[in-house]
Amino acid sequence: MRLYRYILFFLFIPGFIGCDKDAEININSNDSVIKTEIIARINLTMKHEDVISKSTTVDDNVISNVNILVFDVNGNLLKNYYFENPSSMTISCSSGYKTIVAVANVGDIGFSSYTTIGNLRNAVTSNMTNSLDQCIMAGEKCFNLTNSGSITIEMIRLLSKITVVFNKEQLDEGTNVTIRDIRLRNVPSFCRLLSDNTPVTSSDISEYGDFIDANLEPSDHPYATPLYMFENMQGDIGYTTNESQKSPGDSYPVCSYIEISADYTNEVREGIIKYRFYLGNNITNNFDVIRNKWYQLNVVFREDAINEVSWRIDTSEINDVMYRIDVVAQPISGGSVEGAGYYKFNSVPDLSATPHTNYTFTGWSPSIAPVTRDMTYTANFQYIDPTVYVTGVTLSKDTLNLNSGSSGNLIANVLPINANNKSVVWSSSNPNVASVDQSGNVVGLSAGTASITVTTNDGGFTASCSVKVFRIIKLYFHVVRTAKVVFKSDDGGYWYLTEPMRDDIYVRSNSPEGIPGTISYFIEWAYDPSSGFPPPEYTSATKAIIIFNTLNKLLESGSAWGNDTDFNMNYPSITVTAVSPSIMANPPTKIIVDQDMNTYQYNETGK
Repeated sequence: MRLYRYILFFLFIPGFIGCDKDAEININSNDSVIKTEIIARINLTMKHEDVISKSTTVDDNVISNVNILVFDVNGNLLKNYYFENPSSMTISCSSGYKTIVAVANVGDIGFSSYTTIGNLRNAVTSNMTNSLDQCIMAGEKCFNLTNSGSITIEMIRLLSKITVVFNKEQLDEGTNVTIRDIRLRNVPSFCRLLSDNTPVTSSDISEYGDFIDANLEPSDHPYATPLYMFENMQGDIGYTTNESQKSPGDSYPVCSYIEISADYTNEVREGIIKYRFYLGNNITNNFDVIRNKWYQLNVVFREDAINEVSWRIDTSEINDVMYRIDVVAQPISGGSVEGAGYYKFNSVPDLSATPHTNYTFTGWSPSIAPVTRDMTYTANFQYIDPTVYVTGVTLSKDTLNLNSGSSGNLIANVLPINANNKSVVWSSSNPNVASVDQSGNVVGLSAGTASITVTTNDGGFTASCSVKVFRIIKLYFHVVRTAKVVFKSDDGGYWYLTEPMRDDIYVRSNSPEGIPGTISYFIEWAYDPSSGFPPPEYTSATKAIIIFNTLNKLLESGSAWGNDTDFNMNYPSITVTAVSPSIMANPPTKIIVDQDMNTYQYNETGK
């Protein structure tokens, strides 16, 4: 909706047509006088717009003084006038095409310095009103002054008007949004009198503009207190069709928006929330704020009034509502309670109740439920006979496997848990195989089986664990490396290899007895890529062995492929893939490979 004011000029000049060139004057030989200067009487009338006169700080419906400027067809200033009483104005003007400009409510500011229409159109003002809070207006129109008649110029306010109305009917029950203030942000610092006002950089913008903190929730726009700002023509930016994605991108510093601060409360959260909306001629991608235009912002709050968390809806000052939960014991001597404090809405209180001696916990009153309000919970305790007799015992394990020399632990669980006398006695059926102390610590002594039993002193209840102790037989490797060397007298003399070093790999054991078996393996022979030799192939095989402490079986022989002076090459890598047998039943035996026991021997020939 465009809002106009009008200045009406009454000129004693015949007719009015377009404004393209000066009127031609025809001289008749019968005329004794040719009149080229016309005296005009100007009367000022106003078109009243009641709907825009609701502000208590800006009077946007009054014209108290007018500057009139007349420009010729070339845009040069012919005359300028100042009228303190706009109701009666008279000017004199030559006939022909003229541009007449009217500027209202600025006082007599010496417009004679604007010698061309171009200078005037680009003239700027940083004042939205005069000292009487009257809105500054301007207008221009082109005429061909030939006959008497009236001239009407539309007077356009330099300001845009913004009002906000809120609808809270769709808010969730218990959710309250109370407006604190409404403010314009990123508003132009100045405005051109007659040309489009388009700030270019942030230096042309004031970060904070007009604001109100009263009459914040009117019933309708005609009753709202307006906010005012200079025109800001930024045009269309982007192509979004989604209101929530409206964004000026890099033009953010020069695009105007409205910011609404409100107190927010509901059962879940509370604090200060801010809503922001970019102004424009649509809600998606236009950012024009046009002078003399009334922008009516209708804000509808739905559900919890927070349908997104973004620049548009700032919840950084919103906090969770905390509810007080208290706990008491009944009776007080019955036990201790924990968990009192503040909890979020709909969270479940983390409460605990610990009975004192001779009491038992019977439950909470009321039953623990998600938090919706402040609440006090009572932990109920019941006194019981202090004598609690043992009804049974269990062990933490039914079976336990140990290597000879290793240990394990058994835990006795005397039932019930609150029995008065929980003392127990531990025993072993075969103490030469496995021993146990009175803390339940079991030590494997030799290969075999034993039963560890715990007996309660109260009632003689028992529980047993079957223990199997394994002897450990280990296999390991002995590597013999032989290097054939020769001394070379060049470069001060040094020793070098005449051929790749030879690695012989033997398998050994610590077994006290001969056990037939097999060992499967693969060997990666020592290799230095810088030697120039091709990588050697790895060796894999399965060999039969007699596992005995005299075992010294040669498994494989290979070469260490390196440079002729590399005496410190790594030894071959041996990976065992299987040993058979790995477990024997009688006596319980485990056969493992322990390469931490490997031994290495280095021999040289030629020195």
